[in-house]
Amino acid sequence: MLRKHVGRVSRPSPAMIVAIVALVVACAGTATAAGVFIRSSSQLGKNVVTSKAIKDHSVLGADIKARSITGDLIKSGSIDPSKLAASAAGVGGGPPALEAYNHQGPVVNNGLQTVATLKGIPAGAWAIFATTVITRQTPSNALLQAGQTANAHCVLNAQGDTTEAGGPLSGNYSNTEADLHLQITRTFPNVSDVSLTCDAPVSWQAGGTSIIAIKLASAARTQVGG
Repeated sequence: MLRKHVGRVSRPSPAMIVAIVALVVACAGTATAAGVFIRSSSQLGKNVVTSKAIKDHSVLGADIKARSITGDLIKSGSIDPSKLAASAAGVGGGPPALEAYNHQGPVVNNGLQTVATLKGIPAGAWAIFATTVITRQTPSNALLQAGQTANAHCVLNAQGDTTEAGGPLSGNYSNTEADLHLQITRTFPNVSDVSLTCDAPVSWQAGGTSIIAIKLASAARTQVGG
């Protein structure tokens, strides 16, 4: 009678296991291997993943948890100030400062006239400044007579929010220029224009006119009493 020989099944050696794993990785790719072996960031040792190992633009803002990078995590001198300026320029979709200017003009017989407009200010918070010099075109020689005063008046209009300034062009005792300065903060919900409009009851000319808008992170406006 033949006797059946039952062989003992031997366990694979460590070398064989390593070889099988290597074969799986080679066939499936590194992404699959990472999915199999790396389940959480806690499995990565300190300084294992360096900046050189991270592809440019592979980590987006949406991948970073809000307030997870604090000031104490940023090494002193590691941020180039010029990069901050470039970043600030992109806030709100525009540069950090804008200006519209008109060195001379317009000349107005009398009444109301827009002297400058700063167009296309991107959405966001802005500090807006304006200046102009209004000169009377026909100075009065009757300085000692009553009724010779002529006042200039200007309005800086930031999409419905306004600020005003005024001053005399000539009075009973002098001929003067009205040097006017205005300022306001405004948060625009979309691209907007800001205009400076002036008027006077005599022939006048504006000169040295400038409207400057400076980008802010935010601007809180509070109405107060005296």
